[in-house]
Amino acid sequence: MPTKKSKKERFNRQGRKFKVEVDTNVMSIGLKVLAENAEVASGDPVFCESCNAVFNKFSKLEENKDQQVWN
Repeated sequence: MPTKKSKKERFNRQGRKFKVEVDTNVMSIGLKVLAENAEVASGDPVFCESCNAVFNKFSKLEENKDQQVWN
């Protein structure tokens, strides 16, 4: 025996019916990460001797005879 689903009608202050829609563009972001301690690199910058480029997180290191070389 099929049952009818109850429908709730919503009204605004003027007594008019309005439609309730779902907003799918809402997301949840956890801000707990901001409270955690992060690793901070400190110290003087390292410059290339030939072109004065600064070593940073995008720089590549190569292994060369038990040492790391920055090109």
